[in-house]
Amino acid sequence: MKLNHLYRAFVRDAHKAGLKVTAWTVGQAEDAQLVIALGTDYVTTDIPAAQLEQKSARP
Repeated sequence: MKLNHLYRAFVRDAHKAGLKVTAWTVGQAEDAQLVIALGTDYVTTDIPAAQLEQKSARP
């Protein structure tokens, strides 16, 4: 699924069905922020330093 097809409702419905949602390979910090905000369970990235910054800022 392309990033532009990943919606909050999709993530919510997947979670209701007992599924985990994974986003990969996230290559931009802005995209990482988006997939985290959408509630994905896992993010695979080729920019781990930026991803760690995002994780530490997450509530």
